[in-house]
This record gives sequence, C-alpha cells and structure tokens, in this order.
Amino acid sequence: MKQKRPILSKAELYTNDIVRKNPPPGDKKIPYSYGRAKRRIFNQLASTIAKSNELPNNAFPNGNIVTKMTLHPSFLAKSYFPDVILKKYKLQSVGSKEVFIKPDVRVGRDQDGDETLSSSLYFVSGQKDNFELLLDAISSDTLDEACREDLIKFEDISFFDGGEKINPSALRDDNQATDLCYEIVLHASNSDKFIVESFYAYISTLDGSVFESKTRTIKGLTFCFIKLSSLKIKSLANFSFIRVVRPIPELNLSDKVELALPDTYMDGCQPNFSVRDNVSNIAIFDAGLGADDCDNANIRYFDLTHQNTDLEENYVHGALVTSAVAFGEADSSNQYAGVVLPVDHFKVYSNQDSFDIGLVDVLDRIVGVLTSKQYKFVNISLGPKVPCPDDEPSLWTSTLDDIASKGDTLIVVAVGNEGIYLNTDMKDLARIQPPSDMLNGLSIGAANSKAKDWSRASYSCIGPGRRPGFVKPDALYFGGESNEKLKILGLSDFQIHEIIGTSFAAPLVTRLAALIDRSTNGELNVATIRALLIHSTGKNSVDRIQCGWGRISHDIEDILYCSKNTVTVIYQGILDSASGVRASVPCPKALTHVGGMVNIDATVCFYTDVDQQHTVSYTRAGLEITFRPDFNNVKKDAAEAATRSLFTKKKIFGTEQSLRRDAHKWETCYKVDDRIRSSGLNEPMFDIKYLTRDEGHSRSASEMRNLQPLSYSLVVTISLEKDFDLYSTILNEYNLLTPIDISLDAIVNV
Repeated sequence: MKQKRPILSKAELYTNDIVRKNPPPGDKKIPYSYGRAKRRIFNQLASTIAKSNELPNNAFPNGNIVTKMTLHPSFLAKSYFPDVILKKYKLQSVGSKEVFIKPDVRVGRDQDGDETLSSSLYFVSGQKDNFELLLDAISSDTLDEACREDLIKFEDISFFDGGEKINPSALRDDNQATDLCYEIVLHASNSDKFIVESFYAYISTLDGSVFESKTRTIKGLTFCFIKLSSLKIKSLANFSFIRVVRPIPELNLSDKVELALPDTYMDGCQPNFSVRDNVSNIAIFDAGLGADDCDNANIRYFDLTHQNTDLEENYVHGALVTSAVAFGEADSSNQYAGVVLPVDHFKVYSNQDSFDIGLVDVLDRIVGVLTSKQYKFVNISLGPKVPCPDDEPSLWTSTLDDIASKGDTLIVVAVGNEGIYLNTDMKDLARIQPPSDMLNGLSIGAANSKAKDWSRASYSCIGPGRRPGFVKPDALYFGGESNEKLKILGLSDFQIHEIIGTSFAAPLVTRLAALIDRSTNGELNVATIRALLIHSTGKNSVDRIQCGWGRISHDIEDILYCSKNTVTVIYQGILDSASGVRASVPCPKALTHVGGMVNIDATVCFYTDVDQQHTVSYTRAGLEITFRPDFNNVKKDAAEAATRSLFTKKKIFGTEQSLRRDAHKWETCYKVDDRIRSSGLNEPMFDIKYLTRDEGHSRSASEMRNLQPLSYSLVVTISLEKDFDLYSTILNEYNLLTPIDISLDAIVNV
C-alpha cells in the first residue's frame, strides 16, 4: 500500500521577529519647483472655484464643494499624502481612485516615454471659503514651508464636473422624457447626515423621488436609489457629493437558459429548522427549494422571502446549487459521492424580487444571516447582472467585503455566465459580475473539462478584477460545456441533471473547501483553506484574465498529501508589527549535496479591512515578501543576505504593464513559483513584512504602535527532480513541523 504523507503544519514556529532599521532617505527627484507649481496650481484652483460659482447653491451642502486633486506619479507612496496642506485649510479627502495621466514633467527612468502613467486622484471636499483662502495664500505667497512641500506634489486640481459622474449606460439617446430609476453613490458616511438630507432635498427640486428605505451606507459611501426624468440626469449629477450615477442592475440567477424550463409557478418547501446532530457550518444563499426538496435530515431550509409560490426554474436552480454542495458531482470520478454534507439553505430570492429596487432586500437578507450567525463557508451563486466597474465598487461588493474582512468566513462567489459576449461588440458585458470582485472572497469561474487539456468554459465571465484584486476570477472549476456537461443529482427525485454554469462550479468548490475542513478536523483557518485551493492549481501558463490562477484540483488527496520528493508546508502566522517576521523555508542540509534542480511553489493569503471609498488603496493591509535563498550569502557592504526575485510584480501579474510597481503587495491572495539549483539553497528564508495604510495615506506613529494583528497563511511546496526522500529528511531535521492529522474516514463515514 502506498504510504500517505500528510502536508506539514506549524511552519510558523520557524519564524522570528525582524528588527529593521529604516534606510536613510534618498534624494527625491522633484518634477516642479515651488515657483512653477505655484503658477500651475493657482490657475487650476482659480478655474475650479469659478466653475463651482456657476452652479446653484443647493448643489453644495452647507457650502461644501468637491474637487479632484491628482498627484504627480512621483508621489504615489502613502507617505507623500499631502495631509499638511489639507488640514491647514480644513479640506478633507473623501475618496480616491486610480487614474492614468501624462504629466507635464517626467522624472526618473520609470517615467520615460510618452505612455500614460498611473497616479492617484483624490476627491477633496471643503467649504468654498476654505478653497478661496488657499487660493489667496498661493497668490500672496504666504504658504508655510510644509504646505509648499505639499503643493509641489499636485499635478492637477480641477472641479468634479457632473458629466464625469454619469455612467455612459445611464444616458439615453432619444431625448425623450422618461422616468427611470438610478443608483447614486454619494461621498457620505453615517456622520454626514446633512449631505444625505441635502441630496434628498435636491432631488425634490428636480421633481424626482428617493427610495429612502433602500438607502445604505458603507463607511464613506452612501448608496441611494432614485426615480427621475431621464432629461434631468445631468442636472442631478451637479450635486457636489455625488460620486457616480448608474442604472439600477437586475439580479442574475445564473444558468436560467440552460435549465430550459417553462415560466410555470409552483409551491416551495416549507421552512425546516429541525435540530440535527450534524450542525452545519455551510450557508447557501440562493433561490428556494421545491416542496419535496427538504426531505433530507442534512438540509435545513429557511425562507427569508416569505414568498412560497415562485417560478419553477428558481426552485430548480436553488435545489441544484444545494445538491452540488451537499452531494457533489453525480459522476463515477467523484471519490466522495457518498458523502453528504449538512447545509443551511437560505431562500433570499424569489421572482417577486425582480421588482426590488437596487436588489437591496436580497442583500439585506444575506447580511442579516451573516451578521447574526457564524458560518465558515458561504456560497453565493447570484448577484447583480452588471459588469464589475474598475473604480466604483458596488453595494454588494462593498458590504460583503466588509463582513468577510475578519477572515472567519470563506465566501465563494460565482462570477457569472456572460462570457459568451467576449468576442462580440458587447465584450464589456463578459466581465465578472458583483460580488465576485470581492477582495476577501473566492470568485469561481467555470472550466470546460475535467480532462488534462482544458480551458475556460465559453460562457464563464472573465477578468480582470479591480486594482487591487486584479486576478479575477481567482480560479476555475469544472462547470460543464455543451459537449461535456456537469452532472448533478436532483434533491427530491435523485435523477441526474446535466447542466452547465458557474452557478454550479462555485458550490462544488464550496464543497471541496468544506471537505478539507472536515478531513482536517477544523484545524485549518479560512485563509489557509483558501490558499490551499489556489495552490492546487499548480504551475500553468493560463491567461490570468480568463482563468485566474488556473483550475482547482478536484482530488482532495492531491491537496492534502505529499510524496516522497514533494513536500508542502503551511505557515499560519500572525503579524503584529510593521517589521514583520523572518520565516525559515525547510531545506535540509543534505539537499545541497543531492544536486539537481529544486522547484519552489508558494501561495499566500490574508484578510484585511477595506476602504470602499478609496478604490486606489482599497485594502488597508498588505504583505511584502522577500526571498533570501542563501542566508549566508551577504555581499560586501550589504547588511542582509542577497535576495532573489520571487514575490514580485512580474512573477505575480506577468507582463501586465499598467499596474503600479507595488500593486502585488496589496493583493490578498496570489501564488508564485521558482526553479533553483539545490546548491544555491542554504538556510533559505522569507522575510514577511506587514504593510498598512489608512484611507490611502500613512498611519500615525501611535497607530503604527497599536496595529491590529494580521493573520496570514503561506503554503509552500518544495519538490525535487531527483529521487530523494525529502519528506522524511525534512521531518527529521525540522522536528517542530507536524503532519496534519487527516481523517478521510471522517468524510467518508458521514
């Protein structure tokens, strides 16, 4: 019988705190002298104030206007945030986003050429009088030295014009007066009631109406839903604190077409809250279950819509999603087909919700459950039917990212089935749909086959995601194609349904995650399970935009076991200081004498709080990981061992040029690989540094001393191309490493 070697845990015991000395600051190349900056910014600010004077006073709550302040690309580091000049003149950054510009002056080799450069645009609010005071100070040359240093950082200051706020899809070409519903995103937090009330009053002057009960606030953004004549949309956008105006999305229950059912109505299952022995840590949010679908002790059913009569196709969708989690594939290759996982199914959508403004009620039902009960795994195979925007997160994504930020719940989301538009004139519709652009979630697309040769299923939505969160979908899983369909059991009739769709690929990944959790007795945290799933995609050259990190392995044993010459170790660590830790990579001394090449694969994952209003710096935490393959290889005049490129932008994103140099450091999940001679490895180390920011700028010294601990998971696989018992050698030399207690019997004998 082949010996089974479980993956190794407790690698975090081989870490030590790093004491860092900040290097002396280098000479910063300044694009503009103060004299030139003064002339440029004076003219821009004067024009900004003049444009604001053209609009009615009721567009400015309490006399506050919102401007755009764009930094020169040389000043993107969070330490360059111009907080001195903003505080001095009582101005406030209420949001930000990434923009691409051609600055008047370029400095440094990385700015050579004529291409556009990434920069940060800040939305800055304040009393119009305060902007005028700043203008006067510039004109009279009375700025103090600190404010002068901030002024030279600006490339442009301009008025936030209403036309920029309107999503093109919200405009009509027929010039006909039609009352339409719109979603409005305001720069307003819960403490900014006066902004929201002023907005309501402004809408009434345009003879519009607000669905006030649907208004929701997430940190610095408030989402409102209104009804207004299409001819007045441009006047609406003049309200200063509006960030974006866009159409209200429909809800997308993926895969309706493939089910091919008539529009017939039927009664659903009665709610079933029975107490059972197998308490579930899995929540499914979907449409309902049919009348006979709940006759199973492993399925608890909660109807949060209170709409028992519904379309048959909705019930079938809900049943097949739940079957995918509870039973898995109805296929001979499914090794654990007899394993039934207990689930809690929540009906959060009925056909009546087609009329729900902004899909707020559907989202509220999901939020109500997630904020009242702790689930380790959540499956969402529905969401707004709209492509994810680049710089304006949706209400769904903003809300769920906030809930998942603690890292206690793995939210698995289907990316949508509009990938069929990729090679058409409507290719923008092929992009992933909310909330699959979550940074704190796992977005799943569909692969077209389980065979060795596979690709993205033709219907599966593609990336990229936002920045950060560029690699989306995170991964693919088999979801079927017209010539190789996915087989799922019906809950009530136990007949095999041949279907396709990301709606069913996602719950199969949810099931796999739950099986990993059960077979390891709950010892692995959510970040580690997420990292293991991404890690299982292995080395590949797939298109990141279409396939994410690749196709997740369907074999749980491939994920949880090592071989003689391939060893996987897990670090489940906590960072509580910005200096970070130094983590040893298990590399036995005998390895240098074995010769040949060593392959190293690493996947990192963490969860972080987010700033929804600052899309350019959406994640508050990041990791900077440095690989030192030979700890004794210290070059002359160097303080540390030499590094080797591994966790770099190019390794993670490939040749994508539009991303910033440090973009990879703020991603919450990514993987890399390397191939190195065994003789080049001598006490190899990873330096893992904790990065942090708050609303796009640096934290204070006090905040840095009291950082929230950051939990991270790092999965590393070391493999040899020569025959050598690496597994046993590592265990003997690194005796603190512990083989994970894996009990596959626990999932077979449910």
